Amino acid sequence: MNDAYNQRPLPLGQFLQAAGLASAEQIDQAVLAQVATGEPLAITLVRQAVLEARAAAAVTMVHEQLRTTLEWRAMGQVPPEGFGLSKCLRLGGLLLACGEVNHQNIDAALRRQASYPRKIGRLLIGLGAINEQQLTQILVLQKRLRQAILTLSHEIVAVLTPAERALITGFADDFGVLPALADKDLHTLPHEKVLIVEDHEETRKMLRLSLETEHYQTIEAAEGAGAIRLAQAQQPDVMLLDVMMPGGLDGFAVCQAVRRDPTLSGMFIVILTALSGQDVLSRGKNAGADYCLTKPFSPTKLLNLIGARPRNGLVAAI
Repeated sequence: MNDAYNQRPLPLGQFLQAAGLASAEQIDQAVLAQVATGEPLAITLVRQAVLEARAAAAVTMVHEQLRTTLEWRAMGQVPPEGFGLSKCLRLGGLLLACGEVNHQNIDAALRRQASYPRKIGRLLIGLGAINEQQLTQILVLQKRLRQAILTLSHEIVAVLTPAERALITGFADDFGVLPALADKDLHTLPHEKVLIVEDHEETRKMLRLSLETEHYQTIEAAEGAGAIRLAQAQQPDVMLLDVMMPGGLDGFAVCQAVRRDPTLSGMFIVILTALSGQDVLSRGKNAGADYCLTKPFSPTKLLNLIGARPRNGLVAAI
């Protein structure tokens, strides 16, 4: 094998960058800190609040599988049965690595799956092993790790000679392990922009993670005046707008202000509110909102709504 290939497996820092989980600057700072501590890079990044502990655990596991797979392929061999990226990148494997579930939870979900053919994540929620927010966060991480592996596999293959490519027959299968990374996902993503206007940080985070699973770009504001300025500057396609916010402008006032701006006339506006009743719907409609979602709502319902974008009147959704 040529020198470029023999320099693989790739370092963890490059894998983190490809996954969009850490910047080059953050990795450089962590490497400098390692000189004094001698701790693993992932642990340093957790201590520096770059990575969450569960993300570090999942990334470390997947990266080790990547390294080992490359070593097997460098010898012209196929990884053993039951081993490889296709195993560790499954949702159950990531949840186990992150410490979100245990083997008993997975076994119980698989048994239930035999009678109820549903996705493992939904079954784990039904069993009470995880909640909706945990599932969303892991799905985002899963997609980032998949994209990193595809990106790096393309780089690796690019440095090989034709003879070497023939030697590692099956290499592409190791790295193209997941159907969710079809060409559609990587190259024809809508890249639409969603403005999240919500004063509660945890709610903003939940919304952001849900949207990222479908590749929407997100921008955020925590109060009304800032939301209007951001909308004018960034021209988002969709606005998710909380009703009760600090700063003197509630969601209805923000909606009215946005609708008065002709440059924002095409924006799809969804009112998010814990309030209910005909009065709320009437105020939203009068302000120019397209839809109203009553809290709490599921991320799936929100994503379906943004995808469909009904504009035939304001309707409350539970």
